[in-house]
Amino acid sequence: MADDWVDKYLKSWNDKARQTEISLHRARFVEQGASPFFDNLYKRIHKDFASFQSIANDMHLTILRQGNRFSVIRDIYPMLKLEVWLSGSTIEYLRSCLIDRSQNDFQEEESGQISLVSDLSGNLQARLKGRLLKDSSEMSESLLTPVFNYLKEHCV
Repeated sequence: MADDWVDKYLKSWNDKARQTEISLHRARFVEQGASPFFDNLYKRIHKDFASFQSIANDMHLTILRQGNRFSVIRDIYPMLKLEVWLSGSTIEYLRSCLIDRSQNDFQEEESGQISLVSDLSGNLQARLKGRLLKDSSEMSESLLTPVFNYLKEHCV
């Protein structure tokens, strides 16, 4: 009976070591898959951007990609900027606007991050504010809807 606590202690220790190994395994999947995941997100956002542009036809609205970063920018008033970049196991974003020339700098509207997680099979998933985003279309919708709404209210 006196040795029971040692057995429990060692079992707890082994369980914790196993959980740590699983977490490291999942983190490696995220590290390996983050860049291709980001590439797929960019492709979907570019597709949705092009669909929007086919109707809005705003010549001042552009999308640019540089490495693990892309931006949707409207370069005349009212100005708008959506910046999205890959930072380790997260996709960070910043949406900002500049209504008129009386403002000195972009006014930050919203910033946030989309967390990338993996299951034990290596399938990456994205979470925004704790909510699971099912696919790149849902991620694109979450990022672009506020941009399109802003343009609808102020420009188009």
